[in-house]
Amino acid sequence: MEYALKTWFFLKYGCIESKRHKVHFTLALLSCIIVVTVACVIQTVLYHAPLIFLRTAEGSSGEIDIKLTSENENYYLNKTRIEELISDKTAPRVVFGNSRANCVHCSTSDKKANIYFIDTKREKDIELGREYPYDPLKLGECMIHKKLALALHIEKGDKISLYDLDVNWWRSVFQSFTYEKNITVPSSFAMFYFTLELTVVDIFSKGYGKVADGSASSLVLAELSTLYQLYSQHIQADNYWPTTQGYSEFLTYLDTHSASDLSTHILISMPKPRTDTYMTSNYDNIQKKVTHKASGIVDDLGFYPVSVDLPIMDELQPLQYVTIFLGILLDLILVILFALSVILIYSLLLVSIETKTFELGVIRVLGLTKTGMVFMLVTQTMIFVIPAIIIGIFLSFGCNKIISDMFEEQIGVGFSPEPTPDAVGIAIMIGFLMPIIAGMSPLRQIFYSNLAESLDVSHSKSKAVSIKIEGSDSVVKRTIVWFGFVTVVFGFVVYLLLPLALLSFNLQLLLGIFLAILIAFLLGLVLLSMNFQYLFERATVLLFFWWESSAMRLMIVKNLAAHRLRNRKTTVMYALALAFIIFLSVMAEMQLTAASYRNLQSHGVKLVVQADPKTDDILPSHNLQLVVDNYGDIIDSYSWVTKELIQVIDEADATLLKNLGKAYEYNVQIYGVSPNLIDTIFGEFVIVTDRDTSTGLSLSEQLYTPEGTQGALMGTLYEDMLDLSVSPNSTFLVQVYAPYDNFFRVMRPIAFAESFSGFVMSKFPKNKKQSFLVSIPTWQDLAGKYAESANNVPMGYLMIKLATSDGDLIDKLYTDLNEVISYNDDLSIWDYRDSQSTAQQSAGLMSTVFSLVTLIAMFLCFFSLVSSMSANILEQAKEISVLRATGVRKIRIAILYVYEAFVLLFSAGLMGIMIGTFVAWTMSVQQVMFNDIPMPFIFPWEITIAVFVGSIICAFLASFFPSRKLVAKPIAELMRTLS
Repeated sequence: MEYALKTWFFLKYGCIESKRHKVHFTLALLSCIIVVTVACVIQTVLYHAPLIFLRTAEGSSGEIDIKLTSENENYYLNKTRIEELISDKTAPRVVFGNSRANCVHCSTSDKKANIYFIDTKREKDIELGREYPYDPLKLGECMIHKKLALALHIEKGDKISLYDLDVNWWRSVFQSFTYEKNITVPSSFAMFYFTLELTVVDIFSKGYGKVADGSASSLVLAELSTLYQLYSQHIQADNYWPTTQGYSEFLTYLDTHSASDLSTHILISMPKPRTDTYMTSNYDNIQKKVTHKASGIVDDLGFYPVSVDLPIMDELQPLQYVTIFLGILLDLILVILFALSVILIYSLLLVSIETKTFELGVIRVLGLTKTGMVFMLVTQTMIFVIPAIIIGIFLSFGCNKIISDMFEEQIGVGFSPEPTPDAVGIAIMIGFLMPIIAGMSPLRQIFYSNLAESLDVSHSKSKAVSIKIEGSDSVVKRTIVWFGFVTVVFGFVVYLLLPLALLSFNLQLLLGIFLAILIAFLLGLVLLSMNFQYLFERATVLLFFWWESSAMRLMIVKNLAAHRLRNRKTTVMYALALAFIIFLSVMAEMQLTAASYRNLQSHGVKLVVQADPKTDDILPSHNLQLVVDNYGDIIDSYSWVTKELIQVIDEADATLLKNLGKAYEYNVQIYGVSPNLIDTIFGEFVIVTDRDTSTGLSLSEQLYTPEGTQGALMGTLYEDMLDLSVSPNSTFLVQVYAPYDNFFRVMRPIAFAESFSGFVMSKFPKNKKQSFLVSIPTWQDLAGKYAESANNVPMGYLMIKLATSDGDLIDKLYTDLNEVISYNDDLSIWDYRDSQSTAQQSAGLMSTVFSLVTLIAMFLCFFSLVSSMSANILEQAKEISVLRATGVRKIRIAILYVYEAFVLLFSAGLMGIMIGTFVAWTMSVQQVMFNDIPMPFIFPWEITIAVFVGSIICAFLASFFPSRKLVAKPIAELMRTLS
């Protein structure tokens, strides 16, 4: 009963205090609501954040989790039989990948086309093609890609003819018929060489997840259920067929069977919702789930010669580091916002205690114990904490819905607005932890406050100078003890976990350790910078207020000194927040551009005509040369690159670099390059560690000098491994290794690079098979009889540097280039725009998320500033009354506090900028090492300027109005103000 009465009394007292100090209560409530909401939302978004990178991977592979194909190109898959063996739903396809297309009513030449007969309903059932907006196509209808439509001059409603539809597949259809009927029917290839005429009902511009965006340019889509009907119509229209034995039986067979019985591809998705499989930033966990599913399918199918591909996993593999870094960033957001909120509540509680010292002194005189004081403070915090947790969790539903809609709009897939159980648990934990951690210092102040000082109303409580005398050496230094304890625990944990992460190659654990170190690093720098706070404040006063009177400048400095202890919390918050914002902006930019940089670095330019490196096919260089010469107005430059040497020499098994003693050897990829290669490729990815600068020529031009014909461009790795240098006396061996013919040549390096556009060069041993660039004549010499003529050099790549970004002009060039290579399915064009759309969607989404986090951090800091400045102004009521009595105008007193707030924020901002820039730079260097991609450090000038302008506005709002309200009171009333 006694405890119940006390609780009721403290609750009543807390409610009264909340009404009396509405601003403090509102700030505390809002800060808790914001942090609880953000914690709930961040954790939910963190759970679904891998969707962003899943979308990037799907852009490169299509939304295909598992793809089954036959190991023998002359055999196909029976969808019905496969579904009898496995429990999963499947989506069959018949793909004619080396076909031709032409316009029925146009005079254009035919073009290469990839014709996909798909089952739209089944693919929708397995969640393949989330954004695919079309209904199943009807008999005789098809859709084609925009680039193919431009090449054929086709518009909606035109007819398109399709031929070269894989004769082997049609033979298999006929053989299936004869096998089922157990009859012998003669056939000829003429029965399977025919043309389909379809009406183009729509033209699309992207793959919609059905196929990879980069391979959609020659795509034709039709409905699988209509394939046999189209063939049946062709048979009935052919005068030859009715005379064939078994004609009517074959028509019946086509009417009663499905083309899915001879599928070229069977597609299977992960369990619904399929995106849940990818809801983790740990690539190993995703790989485990997908490979387990694929292995189970193979086991169920038994001995059938089925090949299993995992397209999305192949594309996610190079993104695994990026997803882990994103997880670290989102975890860091939660930690920093929690820290900011703790500091804010700590500041509010401290201000509450400092502004009520007299009142608390009277309560203590009336007999309230220190334990009761603690209970009173806890009760007071629970008044705003419990409602904040409830409101925050409910608000998270709305915030999650908004973010889910953003996901839906940007990447085509949303998520449930209901916060995850982990998110709710973390939000509740953070909600209760904030006041507990923040209340420790105010509680200590209650315990150790002097009762006489609390009841003294004739002196100000501000202390510019504090002197503490300790009379015994046995006094325990609590700060030192706690600091020592925390650092020992931190070091012990890192000491144990770091070797575990390295030995098990657990990247998530390793980067989690980096996160802990990073947070300690960031907080340590903020605390270190506090030692320079006074210097920054004095420098800011001299820099911005040199035109003010010396008396005003002196009062600004004195006010800052008197309020230093209270202002320190605000300084820490702003410095930490701004450092965090700059760090977050830099890292977000790196995460969002990582995929684009990887694409650009690996291809070297934005448009590449290439031959499949796994085949012996070469580019028709003469015809391509004619095309690029006609587009001199939009092509800045272009360069030729030969096929890799080992692909040209039939009997060669390897191309090796060796030292002269032949003790060490390394596989390399030897290419011949044009002399203008450096002028064509992206220069920002070319990082040369050592070269000869005396010639004045570019690196690729040096290959064509008399000395350069004996030299090569190579990776920095080999400089260390083979002990080489850029010197005429530094030589090595190039060996073309073949079982019956070994060819050696002595060469020397002309330059070493740790990165090179379009080629693999590195200083890290993980990339041991790197590119080795020589002049085309040198490459011919190495190739010997396989490239004896200069007009007969087998080219593998045509790299084109564009001089325009006009999409229509580039499409025209693309169309003409594609027409030249359309005869061969192993020749293709890589267009940067095909992969850029997906990356831009992900970038827009992440930019929005990080902008919201920045706004929330600034809100929390503004709350702290309002609280501190209100307390500072109220605490100096007597000083203000004295200034008023001596004739200082009201507006000048208000401006004095505006100046104080500005100096406080500006100096804290400077510290935050230096800390954030340094930490972001170190993190960017670390990520460059992980990804082995040179990425520039981009300082976020725009957001920094915006934060500074916002700080000035915040300084004015937080100080001008409270000071104006106070100075408006009569001088006598100000003198009687208690604090």
